[in-house]
Amino acid sequence: MTNKPRKEDELQQAHAIRLAWKWMLRAEHLAQTTEAAFAGEPVSRKWPAEHPRNVRRFHSYLTQMTEAFNLYVKACNAWAQAHGIAPEDASQWVERASLAEQAGAVAPPGYKVGGRTPTQILLLPESVTEEHIRVAEGMVAKRVVREAAEDRKPQ
Repeated sequence: MTNKPRKEDELQQAHAIRLAWKWMLRAEHLAQTTEAAFAGEPVSRKWPAEHPRNVRRFHSYLTQMTEAFNLYVKACNAWAQAHGIAPEDASQWVERASLAEQAGAVAPPGYKVGGRTPTQILLLPESVTEEHIRVAEGMVAKRVVREAAEDRKPQ
């Protein structure tokens, strides 16, 4: 008995790949049109950052970019499923990464190969650097200051 894929399985795989491609293109188009509509600035310089118009503008921008990201995630999941990978099973990604390393995929300094397709190589950072830590600490410090300022505002 051969292990040849059935015609129905091939059609389902082709459909999943086509669907992933459509979602990827739609996500890219949505992100590009959102960036163009907001001229790359989710907060307008005409008003202060906390102005109601800027708050609405930012929420609109964030909603559109979140939708683009969600479409991208759906596309990645469909692509993974079409290639026999369960997106929620991380062990399958690890297996793919080791296969990519065995195939001779090369990563730039500071990165390791996370996976490989016939046309792409997924890169992951090798480790957390001091710069990663400084950026994270800066983000936390800004959030703490912002929350403290919000607590002091009269209600």
